[in-house]
Amino acid sequence: MKIVLRQNIMLKEVHKTIRIEKIEKTLNSDVIPREGTIIIDEFYETSTNFDGLYRAKDIAIDYKENTCYVDLQDIVIQSYEEIDLDKEIERAEALGWIYLM
Repeated sequence: MKIVLRQNIMLKEVHKTIRIEKIEKTLNSDVIPREGTIIIDEFYETSTNFDGLYRAKDIAIDYKENTCYVDLQDIVIQSYEEIDLDKEIERAEALGWIYLM
């Protein structure tokens, strides 16, 4: 089954305006995550700007398309600098994630 991991990535809140971006990674697996499942990925393991354990929040299965959509907990980067968010998005893309503009 095709598994599509979807996740918000953002900076720490400074004021009311928060920049939130979306990233997505598609993979094939016979294992279907459930709510609460911890997802392990190189992107999380190699970061120094955020914690490395993210759980599945919501799961939606499209049997017609043989696809499982997995919404993960948000990534909050421990920085207030926009450049740090941009760098993490670039790093995610280098590790197989897609930046959804």
